[in-house]
Amino acid sequence: YQSYLSTYKVSFDDSVSPAKATWSDASATATNGCLVGGLTSLDPILFTDHATGRTFESQLSGQDSLTCYTDDDGVTWHPSTGGGFPSGVDHQTLGGGAYSDNGVGPLPTSGYPNAVYYCSQDVADANCASSHDGGVMFGPAVPMYSLLDCGGLHGHVKVAPNDGTVYVPNKSCGGNQAVAVSEDGGTTWSVPALAPLLGLATIAGAYPALAGRAPGWFTRAALGALGAWWALLAAPLLGHEALGGADQVLPA
Repeated sequence: YQSYLSTYKVSFDDSVSPAKATWSDASATATNGCLVGGLTSLDPILFTDHATGRTFESQLSGQDSLTCYTDDDGVTWHPSTGGGFPSGVDHQTLGGGAYSDNGVGPLPTSGYPNAVYYCSQDVADANCASSHDGGVMFGPAVPMYSLLDCGGLHGHVKVAPNDGTVYVPNKSCGGNQAVAVSEDGGTTWSVPALAPLLGLATIAGAYPALAGRAPGWFTRAALGALGAWWALLAAPLLGHEALGGADQVLPA
C-alpha cells in the first residue's frame, strides 16, 4: 500500500479467526538501497507484478519518475531509471506482464520473465516506454496517441496474460471511452478507429429506460424507436445482434 512517500505491507495470521492483519513499514529509502526513496513526489504509484512478486514504487518527479523495485517485500530496494525518454510530465502508470510474440523479448542479460511498461501523459500526447530487463532500464518512449485522438488523461496500463497485448484506457477518444493498444510489446500503438462508434453504440440501452419514465405514449414510442435504431447500428460494430436477448459476451 502506497501513501505518498511511504510503502506499507500487510501480513495475515490465518491461525486465528478472523485472520489477524499486521501492517509494517516497507518504504524505499537510502538506507535499504533506494537512493531516491523518500525525497519528493508529485504522484505516488505502486505496482506489483503478481506473477513474479516484484514491486515497483514510482514517484512522479516532473519529466520522469523516481523509481525503485523490491523482490523481497521491501526489505531491500534497487534503483530503476524510472521511465523512458521523453516521458510525459503527469499521471504516470507502471505495469507489466507477458512478452508479446510480435515484439522484442527480454535482453540476453536479463533473467526476468516479463516486460515492464511506463506510460505517462504530456501536453499534446501520451507515451509509453518498455523495459526488457525487469524494469531496471527503459527504452525510448513511444507516442500512444495525440490530443487529436484522445484526451490527455489516461488510466493504468494492463497486459493480457495470454498474448502480451498492452492496453491503456482513456475516458475520451472522440468523446467516448476507448483504449490505446499495442500488440508488439510497446513498439507501436494505435487507438481503434471504431472505438468512438462503439462508445456511441452503448447508449442504445439507455433509451428503453428513459422511455419507461417518460410521460405520454408518443414520447415513449419515440424514445423506444431511437433505442432500436442505435441497437441496429451497433450490431455490425459489436459483431452480434444488440436486439433480442443475444447470449454472446464481448471479450474482456
